[in-house]
Formats: sequence, C-alpha cells, structure tokens
Amino acid sequence: MKVKKLTYVLGMMVIILAFVSCGQKSSSTPNSQADGSFDQSSSVLLGAVMIEPSEQERIVMECTAIAESYAHLYKSALKEHATSLYATSTMTLSEDDFDAIVNFLSESNVPILTAEVEDNECETLINIEGFLDFWRKIEHGDSAAFVVYSLGRDGSLFYHKYSYEDDRKYCTEASVTWSDDAASVGNLRKEELAFWDYTEKGNFLFERVYAPPWMGNGRGLIHMGPDNNELVKIAKDYIISVGYYGNNIFSANWSEDDWESLNFNDLFEFLYRSKYNAIFEDRLCEFDSEQSCYYIEAAVFESVIGAYFSVPEDVLHSRALYSELNGGYPWQTITCSNCVYNGTLVPDVRNYEINDDGTITIDVDVLCPTHRTDHFFSHRLTVRPLSNGGFQHVSNEITVPAAGDIPLYCPRIELQQDQ
Repeated sequence: MKVKKLTYVLGMMVIILAFVSCGQKSSSTPNSQADGSFDQSSSVLLGAVMIEPSEQERIVMECTAIAESYAHLYKSALKEHATSLYATSTMTLSEDDFDAIVNFLSESNVPILTAEVEDNECETLINIEGFLDFWRKIEHGDSAAFVVYSLGRDGSLFYHKYSYEDDRKYCTEASVTWSDDAASVGNLRKEELAFWDYTEKGNFLFERVYAPPWMGNGRGLIHMGPDNNELVKIAKDYIISVGYYGNNIFSANWSEDDWESLNFNDLFEFLYRSKYNAIFEDRLCEFDSEQSCYYIEAAVFESVIGAYFSVPEDVLHSRALYSELNGGYPWQTITCSNCVYNGTLVPDVRNYEINDDGTITIDVDVLCPTHRTDHFFSHRLTVRPLSNGGFQHVSNEITVPAAGDIPLYCPRIELQQDQ
C-alpha cells in the first residue's frame, strides 16, 4: 500500500507541475506593427535567448507571405462553433475547409505539420526534404536550420524553426492570427532545446528548456513522411477513442478467458464518451461519502461495458464490485491524487492481421515524447468487429517489455488496490 500511495503522490506532483507550466505565459512577446516594425519597449528575451531585429523582420515577412497565400481559402471558409471536451466554445474552420488549406499548403511545397489527434505532442511532417537536409548537416557538426508550419483549427498559422547554432539547439516560434480577415504576426520567441534525436523509425524527438519563471519541459515528436492511412484509421477506431490515460485496458494482460487484470470501473468513463460522444458527469450518479466514491446505476454501467466487452454478468459483478445495496458500481472521478501520469502516450500501429474467426489482431508500439522514445512499450490488441458497426475488445497482451511495471497504473477505487 505504501508503494501505491507513493505512486499517487508522484503522479499528483507531475500533473501539478504540468498545470503550472501550462498556466504561466510570458508577457514579453513582441508584436508586429502595421508598418512591419516592432515594439521594442518590452524585452524579447524568452527562454534566455534573444531574437535579433533582423531575424524578427525576416520571420514576419515569411509568415505573412505564407498566410496571404491561403487567405482566399480562409476568407471563404465556413466557420463553426465547436465545443471541446472541457465545454469551452471556440470558432473553428469546417473539417473540409481546414483540410483544403492544409492540402493547398502541402501542394505549394510548404513543410506543414498535421496531427491525427489534437494536442498529443505527436505530429506528421509533409514535405520532409528540408528536415532531411538539416539532419545531414548537423550529423557532420555543421550549423543548420529547418522551418515547419502548423495550422490551427481556427485558421491561425504557427511558425517553428529548429536550428543548430554554435553547438546549441534552438526552437524559434511565431504565430499568425486573423482579425477581420487580416493576418497579424506576433508571439515571437526563441528557446534552447535540451534534447533532440532522429530515430530509426523516422521520428524527430525534441525537448525544450524553459528559463525561469517557466517550469517543466515541453516535449514533442514529429513523424517524417506520410502515415499509412489504413493503420492510422485502425488506431483511431480501436485505441485513440479510449487512450492510455486513467485506465489499463492497453497496459495490462487480459483476455475473455482471464479478466483478472482488467479494471472496468476506471475504464467506464472513456467507453461512455466513445459510445455517446459525451462526457460522463458525476451529477448523473449518487455519491457515497463513507466510501468516497460515486455509484453508477447498474443499467447504465452494464450497457456501456456490454457494448465493448462480452463479459459474463457474474464476472462483471465480481470484478467491478457491484453493490446490491447501492444498486450499481463504484466509480471515482480522476484527480491528481488517484491517477498515475505516464506522460503523453500515443499508439503507433505497426501491422494487423484478420483472423479466421473474424477478429482483428493489432500490433502497436507506443510513442512517448515525455520519455524521449518512440518505443515506450508494445502491446498486441485483439478486437471483434460487430454486424451493427461496433466492435468488442477481445484481449490485450504486453509484448515489450514482457514483464515490468511500465506504464504505471493503480486503481482509483481503494478496495480494488489489493485485488
């Protein structure tokens, strides 16, 4: 129990540091003026690195030119209100218009980043020639740089320059925002990188260094070259909708013949979101103050679990701690103290096989920029497609490492911690 409680505390500390680093923004970011000049009244030191005025001007000109090249697509695009998982409403481009701009930039030979899943620190670079030339030069110890762009869902443009100067690694960034269909460049910053690597799997890993008062490290991964669309779709359909955080469906060994390691209680809210495209709210169930947990009505819980697993009722009752007195199953919301943070974990589907019984077995490597690796661990997932268009999870097996304690996991419900 002491080890598990210590795991909780460590997880809480990591998440708190992450929140602090996300919440602290610098106010000393120069903005471009209408005549192309800069306001020098505030410091341009960010990450303890100064951007020279001539470099600022060059960045503004380059960003403005790229933005103006797709301005006609932005101005005619359909703008929609989109509500995120955190119930905040933002104005975004329609999916078709967003894709049209990305395709336009790609076809214009602009090195553009794309992401199958937003905010997961892993992106794919289209038009990789500039990066390959950059990496060849720095392997020989030469100074070099390459520039990539990414497009925000609202049509904004982001500039990223990775450079090797005087034996140091840097990242220079800027953003282009739209106001009344006019582009404006700002938020220029240059920071030193603590680490980068180009792996055998074709991934560029990097990690930032933040100078005080910033805290924490910003990490990322860029995959070079187009993804296999078929494998990406498999990842989205069967893995990404649930993910690796706050549950152990993909980080434990279990099967329909052995449910011992799978925790249905911690998995429930992720499957609920996948099934209904909505967040499960604690107001929908009763709170038991003595046991410090909510109780989800049996019919609701069993309907969600039953949609994704062929698990016998008696096994579900036993494994998920069904309470006849409370008429349901215990559940805790995720907090800093009851959930282990393993960093950003992203599935990289390597291959799949359709079995004789119609099930699909999927081999997955897990990427983790937080741990500077594109092979944190591997697992083999088997799913069963259903005639109604849905699917059921059949089994999961950790293949690398064969044994060990990564990724870390501890059940939220205290009674399950000793099961």
